[in-house]
Amino acid sequence: MVYACLFCLLCLVLSLICSRQNLFAPAVLVSGLWFVCTFLYMVVDHGLNPIRGQFPIGISFFVGCFTLASLFMQSLKVPVGYKNIVPSQIARDIYFYFSLITLPLLLYDVYGIITHGGVGNVFSQLRIANVKGFTSSFFQVFWLVAYLMELLCYSKEKRFRVIMLALINISYVFISMSKMNLTIIIVATAFVLYSRGIIKLKIRTILIGIVLLFAFFLAFQTWRTSSQTQAKSFISLYLLSSMPAFETVLPETTEHWGENTFRFFYAANYKLGLGDIEPVDPILPFIHVPVLTNVYTVLYPFYKDFGLYGVIVFALFLGAFFGRLFKFVQSENLYAVVLYGLLLYCLFMQFMNEAFFTMFSQNLQYIIVAFIPFFITKHHLFEGKNK
Repeated sequence: MVYACLFCLLCLVLSLICSRQNLFAPAVLVSGLWFVCTFLYMVVDHGLNPIRGQFPIGISFFVGCFTLASLFMQSLKVPVGYKNIVPSQIARDIYFYFSLITLPLLLYDVYGIITHGGVGNVFSQLRIANVKGFTSSFFQVFWLVAYLMELLCYSKEKRFRVIMLALINISYVFISMSKMNLTIIIVATAFVLYSRGIIKLKIRTILIGIVLLFAFFLAFQTWRTSSQTQAKSFISLYLLSSMPAFETVLPETTEHWGENTFRFFYAANYKLGLGDIEPVDPILPFIHVPVLTNVYTVLYPFYKDFGLYGVIVFALFLGAFFGRLFKFVQSENLYAVVLYGLLLYCLFMQFMNEAFFTMFSQNLQYIIVAFIPFFITKHHLFEGKNK
């Protein structure tokens, strides 16, 4: 574990140098995250199972390959594409008013939960309803993209829109009681504000942000469960338990080829009636380590499906993807700014689980829904013949 921690630190230093100390660079985020996690595991009195060799080897290969691919893609030139295209007022109007029109669906979900939720903790009922699926879940993608576009084009005259859309998105976070949704909004907001130069990433700001984020997480966990012991062991449960949990994963033990990594395609085939293989349950089984957990780090699907080779291949792929996207961000491509902000949670949540492929349906929606306003703007759609 010590060697894995030191290797992550080495990758972090290299990433900071090559990325000109940009803390939002993908290689910086991934190597920094795993340096903090492995360091805390060694110094915190958490009472979790000891780490043997499987996790340190796996995470060293993942961080090393991700860093290498990411920094390489950042070094390449990018085509002009959608550079300097700012979402037009018409495109932003469409998304803003569409958000207002679909807002009643969010209110409908709240009403249904309150009136049919039964007895018990209302926050637990909200969480259970979210797992089953909300009517408004699909439209949340539009709400979030609309909010980020207004934040990107913020002006005092339009601040009502930013406030209104922020309230809609925060309301959805609370009715879904999802830490994932909360993370997406926070990191996306922070990145867009950072890209606009509104906030500066100083050590003090980062520490305050981390404390506030974990305070929100702890509050969510306390509201969602009546177990005070679980709430008190939050750090061990969510930040550290995934590492000893990964030690229990057996490589190449899936029934069907790549069924965890490519779950989206199995689910699509099954839904369309093109195949009879049911997709695996995205909610993984709970185990004792000795706390009860069902998170296994970002390595889980790659290692379980393809072993260590899978970890290497998909680390290179993810590093190349996020490195290339970040290069577009640096070239002042505003679509890349919005999309990178939307997908940042995939990097931040790696200590818990893999989100890029596991949440591929949602991520694909982000890619498409965020692209439409820029497409409208570039091709001057809905502007009339005289413009």
